[in-house]
Amino acid sequence: MPFASIVVPVFNGHDFLDTCMGSILGQTYRDFEVVLVDDGSTDGTLELAQIWAQRDARVRICACRHQGLVASRRTGVLAAKGKYIAFVDADDWIEENWLAEFVRPVEADGSIDIAVGGYVWEEAGGRILGAPRPSEPRYVAKMDMLTRLFTGPLEGGGAMCMKLYRRELLCRISYREDVSVGEDIVTNWELFRMAERIYDVGRGRYHYVYNPKSMTHAVDPSAYSRFYVFLSDVLHADEVIQSPTLHKAVWERVLHDWHRLISTLYYETPANEPVIRRLHRFFLRYFPDFFKALPATLFIQYEMRRFDSDEGEDAYDRYAAEWEKLQSYHLAGKRLFLYGTGIHSRSVKGELERRGLSFDGYVVSDGASPAALPKEDAHPVLPYSKLRADEKKDTVLFLAMRNRTSSAIYDRIAHDGFLDIVLW
Repeated sequence: MPFASIVVPVFNGHDFLDTCMGSILGQTYRDFEVVLVDDGSTDGTLELAQIWAQRDARVRICACRHQGLVASRRTGVLAAKGKYIAFVDADDWIEENWLAEFVRPVEADGSIDIAVGGYVWEEAGGRILGAPRPSEPRYVAKMDMLTRLFTGPLEGGGAMCMKLYRRELLCRISYREDVSVGEDIVTNWELFRMAERIYDVGRGRYHYVYNPKSMTHAVDPSAYSRFYVFLSDVLHADEVIQSPTLHKAVWERVLHDWHRLISTLYYETPANEPVIRRLHRFFLRYFPDFFKALPATLFIQYEMRRFDSDEGEDAYDRYAAEWEKLQSYHLAGKRLFLYGTGIHSRSVKGELERRGLSFDGYVVSDGASPAALPKEDAHPVLPYSKLRADEKKDTVLFLAMRNRTSSAIYDRIAHDGFLDIVLW
């Protein structure tokens, strides 16, 4: 029997499966099998998988009808023979020492139930969007790990990938096949509550490749609603009630996902106005004390005003009003800078161009390494300190970044005197 099994669910992954499988079979640690679960692909993925199985006897294929990611992982777990199981998504890849760093502590201490690590976030072309700082390997307390499920994205807290699980745990849990947004957090919540011993390898050798066409990035409001119901239930769990830190982390996750959902629906699919209004009512029903549970920072106050106003406007009206205000700034000749150079910034740039609005450049925090821009983008990139204090009243900053990053930056620039700030 192999010591470890690597489960690779794949649906229509013909274009990137070679890179993934090449990185897996090139691992320095060799005592493992690959269970490749083809989830009813129609693009030749199964045929390509069979070629890999012919090349290397460690590769086994499970072909099934299309059933979704959660069910595919469950299929792989049931077929796996290893004592420990890891998951790799078919559009990602791993460095050659990735598995060895997980197996080493587990072989030394057979009581470890789950070993965890981080990941490098990159685009398909290899451009790095973020990477965790290496840390000393260590054992992690259960409550700390439960908190990490809802925070610290580059540390891989909530993701099923970047971890090595004892197979027995994976065979004991329930698999929520009805959940397709936040499904990793839903599954890991159950796994980490069961685990007795958790170890952090302190490295991020898993490369998560951002793929906007991936099914995990599709916007499905009903799927988000199911995840919100899960988060509402988590808030009533004993662990959350007993830990102020975990309680705060869950509430911040609620805000993070709400912000991302509404931003995406409004900016990328504005025809979904009825959906946004319906989600707004749903959200208020499940989280009536939403903003009371969060610190009264300037960022939270901004989000609270955008979410609901005294005049009875809801999120859709607020987002629409922000764009109208931005257009008035443009007509008044104010300078507009996008704060950030990553994926969200390019999404905002596309929206500006679609609406006939120009901008003056990008801003990054002092000392930060900006993400590389496409060669055809000639806009300058300025450190924050280059924005002169006497020009703040004529400058608009659009924070085009992740919600958690925006919260820290918003409070700082608001205190610095920037009054015209727009959030993605």
